[in-house]
Amino acid sequence: MRPQLVDYRRLPGRTLLTPGKTQALYAGPDHLLLLSTSMFAESYKRFYYGDIQAITVRKTSTGAVWNAVLSIGLALLAGFIPVALNLGTEGWLALSGIAIVFAVFALLLLVTNLILGPTCECSILTAVHEERVVALGRLWQARKAIASLRPIIDTVQGTVTAEAAAETIAAIFATPEAQATIEQ
Repeated sequence: MRPQLVDYRRLPGRTLLTPGKTQALYAGPDHLLLLSTSMFAESYKRFYYGDIQAITVRKTSTGAVWNAVLSIGLALLAGFIPVALNLGTEGWLALSGIAIVFAVFALLLLVTNLILGPTCECSILTAVHEERVVALGRLWQARKAIASLRPIIDTVQGTVTAEAAAETIAAIFATPEAQATIEQ
């Protein structure tokens, strides 16, 4: 008899960590699968929907810093090119050609970074540990992945309404032990 294959749906985001090393996130029927590849090796981590306590997303300034660095570099190159062209000797013309190539490359990187949007750090928290998910490195990717996972996790774990949470908190603090702790 053939083994039953599991259906996985790839979530947004895939990150090139270093050359030859990537990370991607997949949604399975009862778990999330974090796939990390490194040249010739693959590692898998499973996060069962019932065990996930939180998926945290924190906006970072990494994208803005890269935008600033690329903009400053582009401005310096754009200021150097006319000066080198006005000097007119062969050496300066060659340097201005190299500067144009670097300026175009910096401009492409800047536009790409602006199009991809703000960066973020994303983590999956379980009772055992917290795992950083580098594959969700952009804010729109993390939001899209969480939006697709939320209904699945709510189905597995159930949802808590604000009223039920307030009643539970009130019941906890209504006990004599809790009152004694508060008074101390």
